[in-house]
Amino acid sequence: MELEDNSSRINYLYKTVAQGKPASLWLNLGFWANTRKVQSACLELFDQTISSLNIKKDSKILDAGFGYGVQDIHLAKKFPGCHITGVNLVDFQIDIAKTLVVENRLEERVLLLNKDATATSFDSCQFDFIIAIESAFHFNTRESFFKEAFRLLKPGGRIAIADCLPPENFILDKEFKDVASKMVIPLENYYDIIGYKKIMMSKGFKNVITKDITNDVLPDAAKEMFGTGGWRSSETISRVSAQTSNEELLDKLIKVTTIGKYYIVTADK
Repeated sequence: MELEDNSSRINYLYKTVAQGKPASLWLNLGFWANTRKVQSACLELFDQTISSLNIKKDSKILDAGFGYGVQDIHLAKKFPGCHITGVNLVDFQIDIAKTLVVENRLEERVLLLNKDATATSFDSCQFDFIIAIESAFHFNTRESFFKEAFRLLKPGGRIAIADCLPPENFILDKEFKDVASKMVIPLENYYDIIGYKKIMMSKGFKNVITKDITNDVLPDAAKEMFGTGGWRSSETISRVSAQTSNEELLDKLIKVTTIGKYYIVTADK
């Protein structure tokens, strides 16, 4: 569908969800331990992911996969003076994100580009920090992204990732592969957290710390996804049939996404 300008694109997006109003333009699954509200859960997940980064007013940050840009607007306001470069390959998201940056008058500190996070063409040692919020599992491949991220970080820089992994003891059968294809997840990205850490270390990262937050993300994310109206259709977790157990919802989440584990990962160069 061709849309005339960025404002039309945003209006179109708004109209595609329940009641003509999106619950949130955030795209992460949310951290739900302390809230039932979509916006709060998404903010909490983002803030937890970046909590170990010592961001200062002159910090240079690369956001690999910025979605609709709301996380970079939040980041720029949370840390006045920092400079953020975002890369993304989804044209529709980029157009909306750029419009929102202008609306928030952050053009001087937030630069959003159409670039592949696995091959950015940026000069080496450019960034103090790199973040990837629910994007690395889509990259072709995640391992290539780790290599590029290590190259782009300054010595002593840090990477912070919120990432989705498959369930334990997963099997790459035809059904699983079909869902992976629909989710745009390369098969090369399917491994457990032990393999994840080994790959990061093989690219040069040190002090790799992995934090399993699956129980604070996936159960309520499943409730939101399969509740009344569907994912991102309401401002709070939607009502789910009382006859549907948490286990059934998680099983359904795995079947439609291949996501069974969720981690925050940090590492240093």
